[in-house]
Amino acid sequence: MITGEIKQNTDRFTTTKQHGVATRRWFSGKDHDHFIKMCNKDFNAKKKMFVGSDMDEVHAEYLRDRELRERRLEEEKWKVIFMLEETLIDEKYKNIRLAAGDKALYESMFKMEPRKYISRPKFLTTMRLVYGFELANLTKVCDNAMLERLNTLYTSFDINGKDQMDWRCFILMLEMVHDKQTTAKDHVNWGYALYSSNGSFDTSFDEPMRLGDVKDLFGTMVRTIHFSEVSERSERASLHEDSSDKSPELAADGHIHY
Repeated sequence: MITGEIKQNTDRFTTTKQHGVATRRWFSGKDHDHFIKMCNKDFNAKKKMFVGSDMDEVHAEYLRDRELRERRLEEEKWKVIFMLEETLIDEKYKNIRLAAGDKALYESMFKMEPRKYISRPKFLTTMRLVYGFELANLTKVCDNAMLERLNTLYTSFDINGKDQMDWRCFILMLEMVHDKQTTAKDHVNWGYALYSSNGSFDTSFDEPMRLGDVKDLFGTMVRTIHFSEVSERSERASLHEDSSDKSPELAADGHIHY
């Protein structure tokens, strides 16, 4: 069967079934060596069909498409974040903190997944436990609108479709929308506490912060500048800001207070 597939020059995998699901495996041993030679032969043959300028043009088009896709997903993130925030301003959610509480969003997310990325089922479960969303209720009607909203939010974070969401980035974005009247410095301080904490929101800044987390923190801040709706809402909020001489402080409850 393997020899037949190679001669036909179609599919260089063997197809089997595991638990009723079709899977494909790579060749191994001598078959693997032959497979690599066939792949290289095909690649070189196709490469000769193009000149250098064609390859450069295709690569440039790929970069443009990737940038447009990233921008679209970034805008999708913020749109759903704003929609979620409009839901969370309801009176029944006012006592639920983003951080610094046993049942706060940060602490709950950390308990569910302390690492960087959280899976879709764990994300939806955490949101249901923290905010009481009816996402998987067997006795009542499921809140399909909220479920679709959260799934859309997760998909916008899961750029490569690997069932991975940077949940700390999500919480930071939600905080930036929640506290619109604070400055960029205040958001950075809050974000530092978010990324450097180890299960309990710590505003003392005693814990070191990894370089990768620093990049994620400032990456989120920089991308925000390019999203017009965030800037417009922040500017509108600043018009209503109190002209008091008090400086904002990062309190132990994880919110900015004046």
